[in-house]
Amino acid sequence: MRKLGAILNTPMHDTCSMRESLRTMSLIGLFVTLFLWIFEPFGFDSIPGNSFPYALGFGGITLATGLIHEFIELKIMRFRKDLPSWTFWKWLISMLILIMMIAAGNMLFASWLSGWHEFDLDDYLRTLGNTAAIGFFPVTLFGIMNIRRNEKRFSHIASGLPAPVHQPADHHQITLPSNAGDDVETEVGSILFIEASQNYLTIHRRENDQYSSQMIRNTLKDIRSVLSPYERIIQCHRSFLVNMDHIEEVSGNSQGLILHLDPEKTLNVPVSRTYIPAVRHRMQPVS
Repeated sequence: MRKLGAILNTPMHDTCSMRESLRTMSLIGLFVTLFLWIFEPFGFDSIPGNSFPYALGFGGITLATGLIHEFIELKIMRFRKDLPSWTFWKWLISMLILIMMIAAGNMLFASWLSGWHEFDLDDYLRTLGNTAAIGFFPVTLFGIMNIRRNEKRFSHIASGLPAPVHQPADHHQITLPSNAGDDVETEVGSILFIEASQNYLTIHRRENDQYSSQMIRNTLKDIRSVLSPYERIIQCHRSFLVNMDHIEEVSGNSQGLILHLDPEKTLNVPVSRTYIPAVRHRMQPVS
């Protein structure tokens, strides 16, 4: 039971853009089309003539429904699927909702093919069961395999990085502007990391061994330009800036790398795949 809980709470890499979702759902739609056409399950073998147009229709339903599902999650609900908080169990629930939506779309398509017969709950549950048989269990297995493969890959990358090197603290005073007027005055060296959430930023600092955080209204892009002269503060994720001089240890998980900013590993910053080369470059010893 404990092992199952650990798997369910493992961070899960997922699609974070509509372009990536289009590519993924196109492949899934193609799989559904070919599966139905080649194996002809669920009564497909009783279709007179060529069954490919019907299989293509169900594959198209899968593609369209998947894109609607991703649009709702990414653009309307604004789920942050590239953070450690997006875990395997959340991903499974998301996949279950997607399968229910695809089942509803498949039923509407089948109803249209048969002349728009009246909705029947038993028919929907049967369609849901058929859709789950094709999609949910293979997707779950794929998710577990994907987690294991990525954990191994990024743990290997983390183990190959040099030990963090800390430079003398930068005592330059800097102003981090807020659009609400509550600017933050701080030393550059006291900044641990900066986290973005929509139009707000949380500034995490350590001064005189005291940890503090303060939220301001601004964008990561604007603050990054203010901090651009200070090379030890870099972007490591679309939502994070980190001070390289506070990194104590680096580890890997299924989403990428994790920067630990204290020995107890309570202050952690993710490194997404896109920014791994930049972090690796900054951690190389200066010759």
